[in-house]
Amino acid sequence: MGNIECTTEDLKAATVYFHKYLSLRNMLLRGQLEREDFEDFMTYEEKKLSKKAVELTEIMAEAIAEDTAKMMSESKSKSFEEFLQLLENISY
Repeated sequence: MGNIECTTEDLKAATVYFHKYLSLRNMLLRGQLEREDFEDFMTYEEKKLSKKAVELTEIMAEAIAEDTAKMMSESKSKSFEEFLQLLENISY
C-alpha cells in the first residue's frame, strides 16, 4: 500500500465517518437498528465525503479487518460479544 496525499480535513472526515460506521454497525449486529436505516444513513454520510476521504475510509476498513482476523485466529475462544466490545474500544 503506497502513500496517500490528503488534507487534514479529509483525514478527519474519514475518521468521523468510520467511527459512525462502526458504532452503527454494532447497533445493527445487536438488532438495535434496521439494515435499511443503517444503509440509508451510511449512504447519506458517504455522499458528504471527498474522494480522498472515501479512499482513506476503505484503507481503515481493510486494516481493521486484517487486525480483527489476526485477533480472532489468535484467540478463537472469544465470544461474539467480546468481539463487539473490542470494536467499541478501538480508539482513533
